[in-house]
Amino acid sequence: MRRDTKGDQGYRPYITRSFARWARLYDPFISLFRVKGVRRKTLEMNGVQSGDRVLDVCTGTGDVALEFARRCDDVTGIDLSDGMLAVAQRSFPRRAD
Repeated sequence: MRRDTKGDQGYRPYITRSFARWARLYDPFISLFRVKGVRRKTLEMNGVQSGDRVLDVCTGTGDVALEFARRCDDVTGIDLSDGMLAVAQRSFPRRAD
């Protein structure tokens, strides 16, 4: 399937709208696919440790950023979707304990 856009100018609004619609339901939906173990294994394989700095690009709802934060001292998550970041900001304190 070919999507006709004008480069990043057309693609970015499409992506941000799509993820804004899914933001509240994203974590419950993804949990159906049991990806938590895959995420943890990915984090273990990269060797992050105390003192490291991590930039989580496309952080979404922040699940991977939270796992990084448990292993190192400085984690920043960025995402195009304000909706996904809002979910991450609301749920981060709850998930961090």
